[in-house]
Amino acid sequence: MASIPLALEYKRYVLYLCRCSGLVGIESLYFCRHCKLLRCMDCVSVQIDGTCISCPSCNDSVPQTDAKAKKFRCTHCYQCPMCTTPLATRFVQLPPPPGKSESAPDTSSGKTDASPTKEGTGESTALTPKTSKRLSLTPSSLKSPGSTKMYYLFCTSCHWTTREVDIPDKRSLLDFKEKPHPFQDRYKALLSYYKDLDLYERVSSQNMSRQVSGRKPRPFSSLLDTSKYKKDPEVQRVVKQVQSVALSAKDPVRLPDSYYTEPVDVSSLTTIQQKLLDPSHQPSHVKDLWPHPLPLISRKTIRCRGCDHILLKPDVNVNLVRFKIQHVAIQVVPRIRLINVPKLTLGEPSLVPVSITSPVSYSMTISFNQLSSSKKLKEILCPAVIPEGSFVLKSLDDTSDLLDDSSQSVSLGADQSDYVLSSEPGRIVLKFGAIPSREDIDAKIGFEVVFSYEPLIEADRDPGVTELTVPVIINCGHSFA
Repeated sequence: MASIPLALEYKRYVLYLCRCSGLVGIESLYFCRHCKLLRCMDCVSVQIDGTCISCPSCNDSVPQTDAKAKKFRCTHCYQCPMCTTPLATRFVQLPPPPGKSESAPDTSSGKTDASPTKEGTGESTALTPKTSKRLSLTPSSLKSPGSTKMYYLFCTSCHWTTREVDIPDKRSLLDFKEKPHPFQDRYKALLSYYKDLDLYERVSSQNMSRQVSGRKPRPFSSLLDTSKYKKDPEVQRVVKQVQSVALSAKDPVRLPDSYYTEPVDVSSLTTIQQKLLDPSHQPSHVKDLWPHPLPLISRKTIRCRGCDHILLKPDVNVNLVRFKIQHVAIQVVPRIRLINVPKLTLGEPSLVPVSITSPVSYSMTISFNQLSSSKKLKEILCPAVIPEGSFVLKSLDDTSDLLDDSSQSVSLGADQSDYVLSSEPGRIVLKFGAIPSREDIDAKIGFEVVFSYEPLIEADRDPGVTELTVPVIINCGHSFA
């Protein structure tokens, strides 16, 4: 059974504090070059272009009316229920049945089967894993005209396949369908009924307004009076059907005895994210997962709420990944990473190695200050020991690997060399300290990163703004007494 990779269960150790007091990763932050401030998704406005809707996998453009009818899902592409990665397609060749006589290919129409065969792959050729042992492949059987191609879906990230949940292989990619819902027919019947009821109410209100003469009727008078609809036999029939399938609160669902006696296998249970991907079924076990249709995407333009300037604008062509305008924090703000999770002792200072990488092409000067946090942050933060002084990160270019290490070393003072673990062009590893004060929560330290800023565009240069400050919070892990 495929398992979730460790990268998907990655714990976010480094978070940046936005101006709106939100803690997000640097990959989710934007940088406004006019306000000189970081912006998260709560600090920007998103403009959606409804005329440009496409599938991110097959790049098939869909009109807005068709996308709404398809529930904004692609009918040809599917995503993995384990890690939400778009599923790839694989095929195998099935040999002809033993009793069937091999016939020559039909060349009367001038068409021959020139599709490539998959030889020597070692993959199962059965419709299901249960029948894979009863069939054998040989090069002669693969090249026979009676062989057929069978397709199945495969995830390139977590290696989940449709065969793991006993979904049979299909002769065509269009044969893969969404898992049917047991109450789908009932939903459609109720939807059609309430549409008819809405039409009946509107027609009756129009007839009532025509009968009244001499004065204007009160607005929504016919809609507020629901007594006549309750007496309708069609309405009473639908109400009885709804009450018949409704679950009574007096009869709750009882768990089996094995739920309390047998040990729980965590790897066979689904996570909350996997359940929310399929809200109609919400499977509890991995064996019940089903591939979901891939959601469609639209072209979005992101603007700063402070100055209304564009921060992110994609290209007109939806098949291209590049952006016409792109101002993100990862292009300006230094990247901070935790080298490893330190071993902490309650009440004693512990070493926290932190890596700082410069994303810009000029020499960046970095210094650190204590975080002037609010009362809520002080309750979760522990005392921190930060390096003193300023550090210069030299620009990283393509010729840095050809130069000597002595010419690329960072010039440090006598006191600053005690904080540096290693240094290289565009990157430095510093020593931070954490003093855990509580054992029940993870030890977190906070500080402010002050770095030099030089706009690349001449029009954005401001003599009064040469440094920017970004608050950072690092999760150092759990402390041990």
